[in-house]
Amino acid sequence: MYRLSDYGAMVCDRRRIEAYRRALAAVVTPSSVVLDLGAGIGTFTVLACKAGAARVYSVDPADVIALAGEIARANGVADRVRFLQKKAGEVELPEQVDVIVSDMAGALPLFREHLPSVIAARDRFLKPGGALIPRLDRLFCAPVSSPALYASVVDPWDALPDLDLAPARAMALQSMYPRAVTPEDLGGEARVWAEVDYATVTSPDAGATLEWPISSTVHAIALWFETTLHDGITSSSGPWSPKSVHATMLLPLAQPLDGSVLRLTLDMTLASGFYVTTWHASTDRTEGVRQSTFLGEPRSSKSLLSRAPVAAPAASQPVAYKVPERVLARRVAEELLLLDPASGIYHVLNETGAQVWESLQQGKGPDAIAAAVAERYGVDTARTAEDVAVILAELQEANLIEVLP
Repeated sequence: MYRLSDYGAMVCDRRRIEAYRRALAAVVTPSSVVLDLGAGIGTFTVLACKAGAARVYSVDPADVIALAGEIARANGVADRVRFLQKKAGEVELPEQVDVIVSDMAGALPLFREHLPSVIAARDRFLKPGGALIPRLDRLFCAPVSSPALYASVVDPWDALPDLDLAPARAMALQSMYPRAVTPEDLGGEARVWAEVDYATVTSPDAGATLEWPISSTVHAIALWFETTLHDGITSSSGPWSPKSVHATMLLPLAQPLDGSVLRLTLDMTLASGFYVTTWHASTDRTEGVRQSTFLGEPRSSKSLLSRAPVAAPAASQPVAYKVPERVLARRVAEELLLLDPASGIYHVLNETGAQVWESLQQGKGPDAIAAAVAERYGVDTARTAEDVAVILAELQEANLIEVLP
């Protein structure tokens, strides 16, 4: 939820505001009906009216929509605006619209429910041939060679020599950070790793694998974007746009990497309303490790949702399974939290389920897993085998494990 000061920072980004003003002026006519998604304080609602729109539907789920109404009245355009305090998916309009303008991105366009909201509004309300503002987003990334930026992430966890904060340091390296990255901080050229064409996009997820020649130590990966609002009208964040309201995002590496070629696999997946970013950087000298923001958020067992029981399987279980590399797992006290980026669904395993999962990762089969569980808890092996079979069936049904031939 944005604060008023956040909206103040947005309107201070004059290049961005002027780009939106020009784009609206280019597509709005006296007969245009406009939908402003994520209207906030109503900046683009008012600009659409000033461009000559006949009607504007101004939509935002937050209480700030009331302030948008006051601003519209202050600018003498409230009679042409209908304010709707709703989520995009809950909106019902009495007519189709000629223009959809939206500004729900965070530091990147892949931000919470931004893309699903635009996709739903486009498919439900936009007239054939209607205009979308923005029209296209290009997401950039580049390696960062900057000990200072890396230190800004790790140094706080080394600041108290009499305390071991290694668990927090490890978690900090699984997080994404807004940082002032300059062109001089980059250790390779900027590359486009994803594009969002708002007229055709159907999935909120994105990913890519890229390579760079490098000649210096790589400490992190920088992410930013450039948006095309209309023909020839653009706005950008990133190292070359230091005054942009959208910060450059920094993905620190688990350890700085040296070599002559850097290889990066990057994925962003929408899960339960928030994006999980996963990155794996390696060089010709060092394999590196897979990192994910899934592992960077502190959680307690009380925050995990309980799961519904699953009926025992009717047939005997296959003898071998494989844990897909895509599935992310993390311990939270005695439980295990799993995320399948392919579905965006979280799963919680209790202590027994966690032991089963870790045994699967070691390549053990059902019989060996049941014997280990029975020995740990001092219970009957036959009964334990039934419980393990239920857990394996549940994992298979959720596509968290694969059956081997």
